[in-house]
Amino acid sequence: MEKPQNYLSRLRRHPLLWNLALIAAIILAMAVAAHILMQLGTRHGARRTVPDLSGVQLDQAQRIARKHDLQLHINDSLFVPAYEGGIVLDQLPEGGVEVKPGRTVYITINSFRQKMVPVPYVAGRSLRQAKNMLEIAGLEIAELVYRADMATNYVLEEYCEGKPVTPTTRMEAEMGSGVTLYVGVEEGYGTTIVPRLVWASLEHKVRYKKNIPADETERLAQELSECAQISADLDQRMQNIRTRLADAELQHPQKQKKDEQILLDVLGL
Repeated sequence: MEKPQNYLSRLRRHPLLWNLALIAAIILAMAVAAHILMQLGTRHGARRTVPDLSGVQLDQAQRIARKHDLQLHINDSLFVPAYEGGIVLDQLPEGGVEVKPGRTVYITINSFRQKMVPVPYVAGRSLRQAKNMLEIAGLEIAELVYRADMATNYVLEEYCEGKPVTPTTRMEAEMGSGVTLYVGVEEGYGTTIVPRLVWASLEHKVRYKKNIPADETERLAQELSECAQISADLDQRMQNIRTRLADAELQHPQKQKKDEQILLDVLGL
């Protein structure tokens, strides 16, 4: 069998083969070194089980994460009155999932106070438009006050926390809080939109303002919706009757005058 020294000596006599052998050896060494570094860097084979942090205070959650060789990152915050401030509400990945050490766990915590949002100026808008603008801003209608005005179902004035809202007002309120709207209504005019707005306000309070079990919340919300529909249908029927009466008066003015005269004669006037 030929000795390795003799083989190398013969290989060196051929520069091309020798250079190719060196290149192959270098590439192999680099591949082995990269594989070893990747194993060390990614901790291949190492696993950590993500703990369930829901309902845990933020400082305690950070200690638990360090104990499991994980990182915490606050991704978002919400305000849920039923929970204390700083409580973890949600996390990703969820508890029980296996991940590599050093993985970042994104959490959503409960704010210590409700988020403040600008109060939009809705006076001069229709009631439906005002409702949409307030919902987009994160607010609701706390109270509707009707005033006799020809601008039926249009917002005349707007108040927040007892203070008037004007075009130049720079007012903020807690998200989910309500404003008071003064709305015009012409005498004898139907307001079928009102029951639906009242239901929307009550439905919001049932879902987000009260500590009510989920199944009971759904039943109450459904019942409120049905009541609002019944009220709207009744108001629409009343409006149809008013319209028919007005049309009848226009079509038979002489009969109306005759009926009025008979009534005066009966009364002796």
